[in-house]
Amino acid sequence: MKKSLLIFIFVFGLMLTSGCMGENIPELTVTADSKEVEVRLSSYSWKGTETSVIDPVKVAEEMKATLVSESTNIEWRISEKADSYRFSTWNGKEWINHKEIDFPSNKGRTIHMVIAEWDNQDYVNYLFVTELVY
Repeated sequence: MKKSLLIFIFVFGLMLTSGCMGENIPELTVTADSKEVEVRLSSYSWKGTETSVIDPVKVAEEMKATLVSESTNIEWRISEKADSYRFSTWNGKEWINHKEIDFPSNKGRTIHMVIAEWDNQDYVNYLFVTELVY
């Protein structure tokens, strides 16, 4: 009985350890003129775990906007390099795709989505919000 219990504990511990190593969702860091911007996860499929946010716009409405101007330098980095990236902004009606992080020319609040994709079908959608001021 004790031997069976020890084997169970060992196997369970091994499963927990191997299941947790390298399974963390990569972090996206965004800075605006060297100031960190709030970033939240939207939907993702990572190492067999899938989730989705029903409405990323609603999630973004609860986020603090980072004030930016047309000359603001936006930089981003991700903790685990993806095979491809897509960038989108919400225009109030639909998501508009861009080749890089882009600010609309009109003043106001903008929801940005960064989509990181890996060749193994994993993906993560990240959100951040800016407010363009002159």
